[in-house]
Amino acid sequence: MLRRLVVLLVLGILVVSMLAGCGGQKEEPAMEETTPATEQPAMTDTTAADTGAATQDTAQGGGS
Repeated sequence: MLRRLVVLLVLGILVVSMLAGCGGQKEEPAMEETTPATEQPAMTDTTAADTGAATQDTAQGGGS
C-alpha cells in the first residue's frame, strides 16, 4: 500500500511539472536585430602580379 502511495505521489509531481513546463504563457517571437554589415578588406591576388612581372621579363629578353 505504501508503495502505491509513493508511485501516485511521484506520478502527480511528474504531471504537475510537465504542465508547468510545457503549458502556460505563449512567447512572442523574438525580433531580429539587424546589424550593419562590416566591410571586409579586399584580398589581393598576388598571382596576377607575379604573372605580369614574368611576362615583362621575357618581353625584355631578361629570362634565365
